[in-house]
Amino acid sequence: MRWLIVNADDLGLTASVNAGIARAHRQGIVTSASLMANLPEAARTVTLIRRNPALGVGLHLNLTAGYSLTDCPALTWTDGSFLPLLRVLLRVAISRRAREQAWTEMEAQADEAQRLRVPIDHLDSHHHIHLFRPLRRQAISLARDLNVPMRLPAEHLSAGDWLHDRGAGLASFLASRLRRRRDMPRSADHTLGLRLHRAGFDGPTLVKALTAIPRGVTEFMCHPGRTDAALKHLSRYTVGRERELAALTHPGLRAALDEAGIRLITWKQLPDVSTGFPRTQNDRLG
Repeated sequence: MRWLIVNADDLGLTASVNAGIARAHRQGIVTSASLMANLPEAARTVTLIRRNPALGVGLHLNLTAGYSLTDCPALTWTDGSFLPLLRVLLRVAISRRAREQAWTEMEAQADEAQRLRVPIDHLDSHHHIHLFRPLRRQAISLARDLNVPMRLPAEHLSAGDWLHDRGAGLASFLASRLRRRRDMPRSADHTLGLRLHRAGFDGPTLVKALTAIPRGVTEFMCHPGRTDAALKHLSRYTVGRERELAALTHPGLRAALDEAGIRLITWKQLPDVSTGFPRTQNDRLG
């Protein structure tokens, strides 16, 4: 049997991204989304979530976009906005003070999601920061506290993929290593999206990729959205979100998945399906 979780990242980034995700869920194949709890738009996602009860919602840990919820001067500019990704990772790697501030911020984002009464069903992160060694222990602890699965994007990438996107290659490498550990939270068997995100995709390309997924549970990571001034201020990935939205709502996509015998699910349904990789929630951290 083949199951597919289609997860839209960056819920709460802007109103335009929220609108795109909602459309991709109602008119397309998106089954799940990941909330950036520190963004101002996050509070307004509560209405979206209530209006779309079939949409699964996860926590998208974020240390690089928008403003922090806590006082973490080692990770932010003087106005409280986060430093660029590489600078954040470098400071977290070399400074215990920065690590502790990052851990506190991650906890605050989980608390904020709970304060908003968002029913969190999985955990992942912006730019895959939860895979970075100084941060992953805290991410694992949060997943266990929330009793939810965690994304491990171990996607097979070619040498060309590595050459064109070292960040994606590193994320896949780190996730592959973590999959070998027996203390990891539950996850999907397979991940898809790193290569497609880099290359871009349309409806027919997506049909071909998704109908070829292997047996077990596959998570497809995507970033649908609309483009506006607010998005351009926060993210360099703009027009691509529009293309993804069009592909995810491609008229023949859902029928193609049905014909291929692929069942769309959310992360919440993961424990109910038989897969090869997921670990038990009771395993202790090593």
